[in-house]
Amino acid sequence: MAAASWYHRDISRVVAEELLAKAGRDGCFLVRDSESVSGAYALCLLFQRHVHTYRILPDDEGLLSVQVGAAAGAKCFRTLPDLIGAYQHPNNGLVTPLLYPVHRARQAADEDLGEPGRGRRGLL
Repeated sequence: MAAASWYHRDISRVVAEELLAKAGRDGCFLVRDSESVSGAYALCLLFQRHVHTYRILPDDEGLLSVQVGAAAGAKCFRTLPDLIGAYQHPNNGLVTPLLYPVHRARQAADEDLGEPGRGRRGLL
């Protein structure tokens, strides 16, 4: 199975926002590596022409969780695809469900498959 097409690895926040703005639909999303926290991810989600960014952090056991409001409670997942699947449903603490993945360019996808990289846990 190939790496998840919504995972954009090491693009910047600005590039992520440009890709989501170009997609232009509420519920468009992608995941990128966090620029500020090593080993973390950023879930970028478009809603009402604004990009909302949520940090995805691994715990001591490597389980992943999204930092959302305290009322939503912490949900932990073994892989990014599991996490994304859970947040495709409404009322999970995000501004809108994850509806439309923004796929990375084909060339970037091919390069990702050939390179071992940090933070690729659970993607292949």
